[in-house]
Amino acid sequence: MKEKKNQDWKRFEEFIKAAVWGRPAGSTDWEIYNKCREHGIQALAASILKDTSMPDDLRKRWKIDIQRHILCYARYTHLLSQLPVTVPYVILKGISAARYYSFPEYRSLGDIDIMTRREDMQAACESLLENGYQEIAPNCRHREFIKDGFSVEVHISYAWVDDIDQARNIDNLILENIVKSHEHTLPDPVNGLVLLEHINHHLEFGLGLRQIIDWMMFVHRCLPDEKWPEFRKLAEQVGLESLAVNAARMCELYLGLPERSWTRRADEKVCEYLMEYVLTSGNFGRQIEFEDRRAVARGEWLHHPTALLKELQRRGEKEWEKANNPLARPFAWAWKGIQLAGGNDGLVKGLQEFKRRDMMFEALGIKRKKNGMVVYSDGEYVKLQGMFERKEL
Repeated sequence: MKEKKNQDWKRFEEFIKAAVWGRPAGSTDWEIYNKCREHGIQALAASILKDTSMPDDLRKRWKIDIQRHILCYARYTHLLSQLPVTVPYVILKGISAARYYSFPEYRSLGDIDIMTRREDMQAACESLLENGYQEIAPNCRHREFIKDGFSVEVHISYAWVDDIDQARNIDNLILENIVKSHEHTLPDPVNGLVLLEHINHHLEFGLGLRQIIDWMMFVHRCLPDEKWPEFRKLAEQVGLESLAVNAARMCELYLGLPERSWTRRADEKVCEYLMEYVLTSGNFGRQIEFEDRRAVARGEWLHHPTALLKELQRRGEKEWEKANNPLARPFAWAWKGIQLAGGNDGLVKGLQEFKRRDMMFEALGIKRKKNGMVVYSDGEYVKLQGMFERKEL
């Protein structure tokens, strides 16, 4: 079973290489298509579709998806051209990443992210409200506005890390490069760090290929060996150098990125596990299998025994019918623990997977977000005590 699964992923990797770099793909099937959909990258096959053998119904479905992506890209670019924000701002991710692709319209889009200078954020939000946008609940990093089914997020900060200095350094690099221009684009090195931080932001909870391919296309266009020293200084400054090296080397090993000398110091075992993790995650981790989620959760809990007992007791009291009995209630943690663990084998699997993942994060220089997150509030960066603690703007 494991051997077949590895063969399936190998076929998927080969198809991605063909789609991204315009190489012959031979034949494909619904399994490959579904994996592309899971990662939000099915439109990348547009340039090779006519030369790839596949069932007729699959070709028809794939063409429809590609047409939708192209139409969506056109609508987003039109929306950007009409955006009623007159203060200086820059575009983050999305269309800003698409410019590194051979065919930008094949890069799928979800929303528009912009960042203004701190003193201009209120004016930017008011201009959106005055032009028919409706605001939904803000969070600690941005305010979000909806119009005609499209979302615009206005960021007060971008970094989503657990270290105050790292958050400040990343945001300052963006803020220092916000100038009044029609392009609203960051310089390539800073934009590359934005894409890298997007990987860093989502990696702990599951990251798909779309964000990895964004980084790969940036490296391909903007980071030949002679430009690496300049970029390395910036990456070191914001704590993302190890992630940059290993993610680029992973793309060389598995996704066809031409090799560079600055990736040679990457740990290829880390690259191998990172690729496996990305492939099985799906877009923003949506395809992580339920059992895998439970296994990692077990590992997280086992790493913090006190937190484990409290969580098991809380859930047991809520879910166990006999917990209403005062004599049984103190043992609710044991009932819930047996239910979740699935036996000792499940606990061992969870701990092993957790440790393996933790080692990968450490090698990549990723600090665990469960230790608390940094937000910008009232003119300063502060650290939230809990990962999911909510703090309004």
